Amino acid sequence: MLEMLVRWSGVPPANQHFIEILVPAGTSYEVVDVESIPGWHLPGSPAARRFGHDWHAQRRSALLLVPSVVTRMERNVVVNADHPEFPQFQTGPEMPVRWDERLFG
Repeated sequence: MLEMLVRWSGVPPANQHFIEILVPAGTSYEVVDVESIPGWHLPGSPAARRFGHDWHAQRRSALLLVPSVVTRMERNVVVNADHPEFPQFQTGPEMPVRWDERLFG
């Protein structure tokens, strides 16, 4: 949610929802080594985009764990829906996101 907050300016995002995704144990994943991607944290980083594109096209894993640019001690998870393991994922019900107005004041 912090990643989303940095993209909106002053107004709560409308009509946001989230879905819990259940990932089976043993699902393949890759952790990004930011040392190997110069400028990964820059907006629109060509190197980060190239890395992500190659990961997706090569289907190296079902999940890619990438560092958050906003809070570097956290990670975001990118899901490759074209990976053979993806159909094993299960989704929970869609739930509305309730933003606290104080975040936008």
